[in-house]
Amino acid sequence: EYARIRRRLLVVDLLVSAAYLLVWILSGLAAALKTALLAVTANDWLLVPLFGGVLGLGYLLLTLPLSFYSGFTLPHRYGLSTQTVRGWISDLLKAMAVGAVLGGTMLEGLYDLLRASPEWWWLYGGVAYLLAVVVVANLAPVLIAPLFYKFLPLGEEHADLAGRLTRLAQNAGASVRGVFKIDLSRRTRAANAALMGIGNTRRIVLGDTLL
Repeated sequence: EYARIRRRLLVVDLLVSAAYLLVWILSGLAAALKTALLAVTANDWLLVPLFGGVLGLGYLLLTLPLSFYSGFTLPHRYGLSTQTVRGWISDLLKAMAVGAVLGGTMLEGLYDLLRASPEWWWLYGGVAYLLAVVVVANLAPVLIAPLFYKFLPLGEEHADLAGRLTRLAQNAGASVRGVFKIDLSRRTRAANAALMGIGNTRRIVLGDTLL
């Protein structure tokens, strides 16, 4: 039942996102915003983040009730969440900051390619995006995920489990840099685990709820 509701909420979110963008395009809001921003600055490097910021802020405010219901109210209703409202807001602000840095950088790069190579920007952009995904996947366990979770190596009491998981990874041809636990219990009662990172940052991660 919980999963079914989550799927419905996902469909609603997709429809709201599509409608939001269509309104911006068809109503002339996008053109009006561009004109207003040009009255402030003609610097392309400032126009892109300003436009993206206004567009993104509007989307955030529009979907905030849906995000709160999906990410906080619903898990609490089903007894899955242990997170406080303050914790939820903190995670939201962190996610916004990370999204602004990563998304803003990629948006600036894309528009720079559009200006530099109007005919081949899509090819260069595709290659750059692929490389960016690899870099972000490599850095996620050491720079991004620790903003939300505390990573600790499995202690002596779980040495046997760590050895078994490491051998399992080796048998699958996946080299890992250790087995870690994260403080999932601060947010949820659900048990979970993951293989995070790529290359020299790949690691096995277990939620303390699973342990």
